[in-house]
Amino acid sequence: MANFLINGQDTVAAFGLHFLKGTYSQLDAMPELKDNGLSIDWAGENGVERYHGAKRFQSITYNLPCAILANSTTDYETKLRALQTLFITAGEFTLDLVGRNRRFKLSYQNMTGFSRTGNNARFTLVLINDHPTERFTIPA
Repeated sequence: MANFLINGQDTVAAFGLHFLKGTYSQLDAMPELKDNGLSIDWAGENGVERYHGAKRFQSITYNLPCAILANSTTDYETKLRALQTLFITAGEFTLDLVGRNRRFKLSYQNMTGFSRTGNNARFTLVLINDHPTERFTIPA
């Protein structure tokens, strides 16, 4: 079985999309705590007095290193167009890490550093996680 699925589709079979070294470290990152505005930095005292009630977190931006690997120019064009169509039409989509039984609900933001060599391309997918503290499992 595939290790990565987008909206239930094997990323390699559907898009020729391979996630490269560094993907897991991006997806393992913790979100930044939002400033709740309830802290006081007393001039005559060390440290800061903070309210530690309900915590809220920023969205996480992931920069996932990727490649599209194809067998021919036609295969490359087909896979690239399918991936572009997904990101142009999808608002929020799921990215499943099957081996970790982990699901992310993400939004597309950008594709940077795009470089094509023959029938292959390398780039960074910039994706947004607006549910940084929720844990979604992959349905059986």
